[in-house]
This record gives sequence, structure tokens and C-alpha cells, in this order.
Amino acid sequence: MSYEQETPGPGSKSDGDRARIISGLDPNRTLQRSESGNTILFDRAAGIAITLPKAQEGLKFRFVTTVALTSNAYSIVCEGSFAFMVGKVNGTVEGTSAGEWYPANRSHFANGSTHVGISSNGTTTGGLVGSIIELECLSPSLWLITGTLACSGVPATPFTT
Repeated sequence: MSYEQETPGPGSKSDGDRARIISGLDPNRTLQRSESGNTILFDRAAGIAITLPKAQEGLKFRFVTTVALTSNAYSIVCEGSFAFMVGKVNGTVEGTSAGEWYPANRSHFANGSTHVGISSNGTTTGGLVGSIIELECLSPSLWLITGTLACSGVPATPFTT
């Protein structure tokens, strides 16, 4: 019986490696491919604008809001003009119980053909503590997005074109 060793893809961590927590970012930051697999904190009340690296299959990033947004935006955009987001994020009104249906909660879908970014404004499109966004690159032109956005008003679409 023979076993094939799987070749790690971009952003893979070998046994014993742990994902880094990236915090204290400047207001504008372009992520590097070498940072794939890490968690980026939205921890600046005045907002952070993130540009993803050029799309390459297998890249993964997680974004967690640890400081509520008070001005500007927490935003993530695709690099270049030929990459898009596809998937779903849920907008959840702050203060509702986990698992409890609340009439104001909404699901928002990125269509994979016109949505190039996501932006939280601190109220209706997320940006409150506990918001989580995950992105995984599926192809040279497509990022899968999933997540939950903590909102303070009736959730509106956070996706940008």
C-alpha cells in the first residue's frame, strides 16, 4: 500500500503552524498572498480599507470586527478589474438571540459577476463587534464570501460594484 503526500496549496499551514492574527493595520492595506490563512482584525474605529491580493486559487482570509466602527468604513475589495465576489453574508440586528428568527435579519448575496467588494458602515451594513467575513479564492476571477455582519439597524446590502 502506498500513500501520496498532499502538496500544500497557497496559504496552507504545515502541522504545528498556527494562523497569525493581524491587527493594528493602517487605514489602507493591501494584503499579500503570503498572509493567506490568517485572521485580520478590524480594530480601528475610524475604519480600514483592505485590498485583496491578486486572485489565486486557495487563498483564504478571515476578518473579525473587534472594535465598533464609528466613522468611514471597514471595506474589502478585489484587486484589479477582473475579480468578483460570490456567496452570502447574513446581516443580524445586534441584541437578537443566536438562532432566534428576528424579522429585521437579512441575507445578502454577492452575484459573482458585478460585486467587487463589501463595505460595513457601522449601522445597517455591519461594522459592529462580532462581525465575521471569510473569503476563499475559487479561481483567478472569483472569491467565495461568507459571513455574519452585526448591524444596529435593518440590514442593507453591504456589497459594492
